[in-house]
Amino acid sequence: MSQTRTAAPPAEERSPSTGRNVLVVVALVWTVQLVALMAALSGISQAEVAIHFRTTEIAWFTLMTLLTGTFFLPFAVKAAALFGKKRVLLVATGLGFVGDLIAALATDYRTLLIGRGIAGVYAATAPLAYAITRDVFPRRWVGLASGILAGGVGLVAFGGPFLSG
Repeated sequence: MSQTRTAAPPAEERSPSTGRNVLVVVALVWTVQLVALMAALSGISQAEVAIHFRTTEIAWFTLMTLLTGTFFLPFAVKAAALFGKKRVLLVATGLGFVGDLIAALATDYRTLLIGRGIAGVYAATAPLAYAITRDVFPRRWVGLASGILAGGVGLVAFGGPFLSG
């Protein structure tokens, strides 16, 4: 009888570890869900914000994040190509967090809108997270990880109204 040796799979076929993959999915789900959660919670809380700040221009409350997110997205994608997706994802998440802090501590409507505008940078996190998924995971995990990222948006849409109450 002869023994047959098989070659080790190529580096791109080997998976680092299942635990690491799960942690990466959790981190990416968190960033992707920030976009959906921000949209859901702001829509639900519009009436209370308008009453609290005594404003009739409440449409800007939601539009500010949409406008800045739409404006910032192509620049973030280009920056990701130049400086790396992970770095740009972390910067966008950090800026969004700063914007959320400004909005949460706002004492007038203008400051609230500035905070919401800065928080609109979160819009860049979703496409970057999907691109990172394709880069980080082995081919057999990409579909599952992308499905988890997309499925989480539905969970946020379902659970968002309960969180904002």
